[in-house]
Amino acid sequence: MTNNINIFNNPLEISLRILILLNIDINNEYNIEKLTYFDYLMMHSGDIDNAPDSVLPNSPYRFFEFHVNKETISQSVEFLWRKGLVDVSYHANGIFYKANRLTNLFVKSLQNDLCEQLKCTALWVVDNFYKYSEDELKELFYTKLKSKSIDFSKIGAI
Repeated sequence: MTNNINIFNNPLEISLRILILLNIDINNEYNIEKLTYFDYLMMHSGDIDNAPDSVLPNSPYRFFEFHVNKETISQSVEFLWRKGLVDVSYHANGIFYKANRLTNLFVKSLQNDLCEQLKCTALWVVDNFYKYSEDELKELFYTKLKSKSIDFSKIGAI
């Protein structure tokens, strides 16, 4: 029997990143789409000009994390909501998540070098991209960031 254990980008790790992101400005609300874009930008900020260094090494396959992580981000946010660590709002244009008092208390307790780097990078992401619409984020990803990953058309059939 084989155990498939995700060391990176597992639900616990993504939950911690989501909490850090939501805690940057407790008045901001995010839907799953924006959380997915922002999580990628937090981890691979170095793909943007004049940005902080990426938290993760630059894998040639990193752009595909964006697609793979969306489901895990949804599961992570649901877990956080069930534990009372995030609040949920229902609007005509979708479901949104935001930080609450417990989010802030929890994030303040995260004190190590990686968490401090994530907090700084999350602040940069929110400051630079919060006002972007989902269409603007999609354009950024598919016109500028996708080219940072490997071109599978050159590999041939696997």
